[in-house]
Amino acid sequence: MASVAIRYAKALADVVLAKHEVERVRTELLDFSSLLSRSSELVNVMTSPAVALPQKKSLLQALAAREGYSTTTRNFLNILIDHHRINLFDEILAAVHRELDQRLGIQTVQITTVTPLDEEQKRILASRLQDLTQKEIQLETEVDPKLIGGVVARIGSTIYDGSIREQLQQLRMQLSGG
Repeated sequence: MASVAIRYAKALADVVLAKHEVERVRTELLDFSSLLSRSSELVNVMTSPAVALPQKKSLLQALAAREGYSTTTRNFLNILIDHHRINLFDEILAAVHRELDQRLGIQTVQITTVTPLDEEQKRILASRLQDLTQKEIQLETEVDPKLIGGVVARIGSTIYDGSIREQLQQLRMQLSGG
């Protein structure tokens, strides 16, 4: 189903970039995802074949009006309902984020540290990673006390391991002759 999600993501990316609505639509889709995650009843109604399409669309329109969603977001959600793809919403949303980030030159980097980074540390790290990738950097941080110290950065499928744990492992291998 990944190819289905990618097709929807590319189509939506075309529209939001042309209309300069990237941030608004991203925010609205995240909001809708949050609504789905908080309400199993809503998920059941939207995905159930027993609920007629007009009822689903009516509910969607009421939610969209209450939340103040843009026409672009409303149309996109209607298309997902029409094509029975709302069950793939989370996968499509992830594909939308990847597609928009790629087109906008944004690189998401997962950072793992032993303690939380302060804002200055994040700024310095993002700046260095931006020099490395030549892309705007968006950091996603995580704390792992097992690291002992240092930083592990994951950019796509590439991992830069500057953790003390990794350095100790390398030293162990060198000392053992391996």
